[in-house]
Amino acid sequence: MTNARGAVLLAAGLLVAWSGCEPTEKAIDYDRTFYRLEARIEPAERLVEVEGLIHFVAPRNDCGNGRFLLNRNARLESFLSERVKGYRFDTRARVDPPSAGAIYFAFHEPLDSGESVPIRVVYQMYLPAGDSVADFRLNDQWGELNRRSSWFPISPETGPFAFELTLSLPEGYQARSNCAYTFRGEEWVFRSELPAEDIPLFVSRDLRTTQLNRRDLRARAHYATLEDSTADRMVVDLSETLHDLRKRFPRHAPTAWTTTAAPRKGASYAARGLFVLAGASDSMYAAEREKIIAAYAEEATSRMFERSGADEEVVEALSAAVAARTVRTMFGEARYRSRVDSLEAIVESEAAIANYGFRSERDARAKARAALAALEFAEEVGERRFTLLCERALQSGGATLETLGAQASEIAGEERTFDFRQ
Repeated sequence: MTNARGAVLLAAGLLVAWSGCEPTEKAIDYDRTFYRLEARIEPAERLVEVEGLIHFVAPRNDCGNGRFLLNRNARLESFLSERVKGYRFDTRARVDPPSAGAIYFAFHEPLDSGESVPIRVVYQMYLPAGDSVADFRLNDQWGELNRRSSWFPISPETGPFAFELTLSLPEGYQARSNCAYTFRGEEWVFRSELPAEDIPLFVSRDLRTTQLNRRDLRARAHYATLEDSTADRMVVDLSETLHDLRKRFPRHAPTAWTTTAAPRKGASYAARGLFVLAGASDSMYAAEREKIIAAYAEEATSRMFERSGADEEVVEALSAAVAARTVRTMFGEARYRSRVDSLEAIVESEAAIANYGFRSERDARAKARAALAALEFAEEVGERRFTLLCERALQSGGATLETLGAQASEIAGEERTFDFRQ
């Protein structure tokens, strides 16, 4: 898919300009950026080839330029639009994720906010086979692609997007994502079900899926190495977690979630509607089931508060508190008390901080104290008024620890504080 001229221009780092080259599809009005991509993956060769259209939606008025992040190993052959006057693919740009370079582009005329422009892209790349710590990889045993691998162009400025991906694989391979799919002969077609933050892909010869639809909730699990009975247990647990959250927050809780049991070492991670469990095995799930369910609850709750615009401290404090309450519902009082003890250990023990991933000791202790204050509030005023506090934080459009304390004081009838940063 690569031509010699494109390779020379990329190597030189030049701004590529063109005239008379444009996508065959005309601009359509979209309310968010939309990807319509066709991809071919060869796991044994670690090769990814992609072409298609990105309907870029301007995030602001007077939008004269933009930026996409794409894996720095990509050979970008085309980035074409009649509205774009040129682009430059900087493979040495220092961006997050670190696997990416940056495609900088400029429009002939600035766009209005919400105006959409179709851009045709064509590129190929070879991705790493993976190591013990990577959360993305591609080899003949397991492929796991996500925005950390920058396998598709990501716009940091446009926010959630929609996508339709048509994927071809060698015979015998299976593919999954965090959305529904159809299989058409030799192609997999994935369409986003929710506003997306990622286009995650999982590829293996042994991939299977189990799904539970109950109480208008959908829980789905992808797995390659687990026993079917363990996967069935996973979707029941996920469904029960979603049900507990919906009882607490009927207007805000997610109604669908996917978990993928990744047969690799390294970090687990979450995206909107997805939880990837690293190192998954039958024995691990049996031993760590309570922690995994708490992680489901905490991640799903975090997404609710993040979408509301709440400060990071509020997100982490309330999501940890809600997860502890979910553990109480599903496992009983003793296990709930153990969760509270783990938060207290963060406050008291430097060694426990690394387990929660906070940036600094002060942050960890402040957020643990805030979570404990929220749980203490719940114990004193009851579940209904604790839920009311969370609802007010969700509806406030930007809750802070200060406003959370003010709301709690109003509900309890006495002064409360959740701000322990000093």
